[in-house]
Amino acid sequence: MNRAWFVAFALPVIGVSVTAQQAPQQPPVFRTNTELVEIDVVVVDTAGQRVHGLTKDDFILRDRKKAQSIETFTEVQWSIARATELPPLPPETRVDVASNTSAKAGRLVVIVLDDLHTYRGRTDTVKGIARNIVNELGPESSMSLIQTGGDHGVEVTDDRSRLLGSIDKFMGRRPTRRPLDVCEPIAILRDAETADASNVDPGCEIQELNANRDLYRALEDAATILGRDDKRRKAFILVSENVAKDISGLFDGGEQISNIVSSNPRTPASSYEYQLLNTMNAMRRGNVATYSIDPRGLITPHKLAEECFPPPRGERGIGNDPCVGDEVQGSPTAWNAWVRKAQQGLKIVSEETGGFAVVNTDDFTGSISQIITDLDNYYLLGFYPSDMNGRGYRPIAVEVKGRPELTLRYRRGYQLEGAPDPPKPTSELNRLVGGALPKNDLPLRLQAIPMPPGPAGGKHARVVIALELTVPTTAMKEGDSDRLLDDIEYGMYAIDMKGAKVRERQSSGAKVTLRPRPGLVVVPDKVTYEIMSEMPLPSGHYQLRASATSEKLNAGGSVYLSFDVPDFSKDDLQLTDLVIAYADGPHIPIARDLTPVRIQTTSVEAVTRDTIPPRARGAPVVPTTLSAPPLAIPFDPTLDRAFVARDTLRLYFKAVQRNATALTATISALAPDGTVVATFDRVLEFGTQPSLDISLPLNQLTPGAYRLQVVVTDGTNEAMREVAFIVRP
Repeated sequence: MNRAWFVAFALPVIGVSVTAQQAPQQPPVFRTNTELVEIDVVVVDTAGQRVHGLTKDDFILRDRKKAQSIETFTEVQWSIARATELPPLPPETRVDVASNTSAKAGRLVVIVLDDLHTYRGRTDTVKGIARNIVNELGPESSMSLIQTGGDHGVEVTDDRSRLLGSIDKFMGRRPTRRPLDVCEPIAILRDAETADASNVDPGCEIQELNANRDLYRALEDAATILGRDDKRRKAFILVSENVAKDISGLFDGGEQISNIVSSNPRTPASSYEYQLLNTMNAMRRGNVATYSIDPRGLITPHKLAEECFPPPRGERGIGNDPCVGDEVQGSPTAWNAWVRKAQQGLKIVSEETGGFAVVNTDDFTGSISQIITDLDNYYLLGFYPSDMNGRGYRPIAVEVKGRPELTLRYRRGYQLEGAPDPPKPTSELNRLVGGALPKNDLPLRLQAIPMPPGPAGGKHARVVIALELTVPTTAMKEGDSDRLLDDIEYGMYAIDMKGAKVRERQSSGAKVTLRPRPGLVVVPDKVTYEIMSEMPLPSGHYQLRASATSEKLNAGGSVYLSFDVPDFSKDDLQLTDLVIAYADGPHIPIARDLTPVRIQTTSVEAVTRDTIPPRARGAPVVPTTLSAPPLAIPFDPTLDRAFVARDTLRLYFKAVQRNATALTATISALAPDGTVVATFDRVLEFGTQPSLDISLPLNQLTPGAYRLQVVVTDGTNEAMREVAFIVRP
C-alpha cells in the first residue's frame, strides 16, 4: 500500500546521548486510594456460556458490604476484533517488527510452568499444554513465560517463536510422582538428651523448602510488576502439580492469617502460608486473574495410589500413608489425600483471583479454550472507594441484579495502602518505558537490525533502528496552512536481558514539517513517518524499548521489541537479519537521525521517495552539510509486513564468514505448512562480508501468510534466516 502522502522535513535540534550506566527512572507505583479501582468480571450462565449485553445498571458492587457507585463500565469482546484480523503468521516464525497498536497490546498473559513441582515423566504433557496455550492465544496477546526453577524465562513479547523455544527446554524436576507436601524449617532434636548439632533434624529437605517458596515468589514478583499497568487485562496461566497443603480459609482474613487454616487456633501460621498470602495480596493489587492447570489430568481412586508412589520410608501399607488419605478405602472424604489437597489449592487460588482451575480432567484442549474465552469476554467495572479510612485488604462482592443463577468470576478483594510516596522525578520518555507493557496513546512500530562491525572493525555490532510514528492529521494541522507541524522527542533504551541492565540509551528530538505530496486530492486522517537511527551494541539478548512524545498530539507512546545481537566472529558462516523495503522507494516519509556515535549533537534530515531522483530511490542519501556516517544498510527498510500482489519488495542481507569463499544463496517463499511456493538461487559477491541486494515481485503469490527464507552455503557450512509476511487479498 502506497502511503507516501506527505513529504517530510525535519529541522536540526539538540539531542543528548546518555551513557549505558544511566538506566531510566521507574514510574510511580499505582496506589488504589488515589486511582480508580477496576475489577474484571466474567459472567457465565448455567450452560457455561459467557453472558453479553449487560449494562452498568445490571451490576451491584460492594466494597466491605457497602454498595459503591460504578463510575466506569465497559464490555470487552475480543472475539469481535479478532474476526477482522489478517490471517495469522506461523507461530514458529520470529517476529521482527513490534507494534503497540494491535489488540495484543491491551492484554498480557504470563505462562507459568512449575518445573519444581512437576514429575519428570509428565514433561511432554506440560510442553503440549504450554504449546497449545501459545498457539490458541495467537497474535492477539502479549505473553511472557516463567519457569519456577528460574531458567529459560521469556520477557513480555509478541514473538511466539521465543515462547515456543523456551517451552522446548522445559523439564520437570520431580524424580517421583509423589506430591510435594509442605515442610517447615523447624529444628527437631533427634536425641532429647543431646543438643549437639549433628543430632538436629531441620524438619524438611532444603530443596523441598526452596521449591515451595520459589513457586509463589515467582508469582508474587510477576504480579508486583504487572500491578503497575492496571488498565490492561492480565492473567497467569499456571501449569503446576502444586503442593499438598490444605489452604481452606487462608484468604478469608485478608492481610492476616485466618485461624481456620489450623486445626489448633493456638498453632502459629507457617512461613509457607505467609508466603502464599503475600502472593495473593500481590495478585489482588495487580488485578491479575490466575487460571491453573493440573497436568496430572484425571486421577481416579485407583490411580491415586499410583500418584503416591513411592511410599514414605519405613511405611509399607497404604493405610499408613497420609498421601492416599481415605479415598482409596472407599471413604466419602474426597479432599484429604495429598493430590486432592494440591488440586483444591489450585482451585482456591484461582477462584480468589477471578480465574478457575482445570483439575481432575484430561480435556486440556477444551479447558484452554474456556480460559481464552474468559480472557476474550468480560466486563470492566471501575469505582472510587467511598470510604478511605484504614488500610489493607478490602473484600469485594459483585452480583447481577435478579440473576442468582449466574456465575461471576472476579478478584475477591483489593489492597488499600494509604497515601502514595511522592513520585521520583523522571522524564516523560523514561516514564513511558517504565511499565511491563508499552503505552499506546501514540501509535508506534519498531524494528532493530543488527549488522556486523564496519571496515574499521570493533567488537560492537551496528544495530540499525527504525521507529515509525502515526499521528492524526487534525492534530498536526497548523491553521489554514497545508503544512503539518509537530515537535517530537524520542528515546531508545537497549536492555541487556542477561543482567536486566540498560546497556545503551539515546534520546533525540526534532521539529517535523509535513507537506502534501504534489497531486494529493484527499488528505488522509492519519500520517505515518519513520525515523532511522543506529546504536552500537555487543552480542547478547536484548529488549529494545522506544518511547516518543508528540507536542501537537499532547500524548506519548512506547513500544518493546525483543531481539538478539549475534557474535559475528563466532562461526565460520553467519547471516544478518533480512532487510526488506518497497523496491520503488519508501511509501512513507523517512527522517534519518544522523547522530555520530558518542557525539551529543543530533541533526535530523528528511529522506523521502519524492525528494530522491528516480535512479537513486532507496539508496542512502546523506546531506553534504552533515559529516555523520551513513547507516549500516543501503536503504531505509519498511516496517510493513502485509503487502499486495502488485508490490515488489527489495531484499538485502549480508553473509559474514571467517575466510572468503564462494557462496550461493537460495531464496524461497514458503507457505505456513512449509511448502515451497517459489524459489531461485543467486551467487554472492566474493569477500568476507558479501551481500545481496535484489528485487522480489509478489505477483505470483496468492493471498495468505508466507515465510521468506534465505539459505546460504559455501558447500560445507550453511546459514539460514527468515522473515514472515502476508499478501493481502
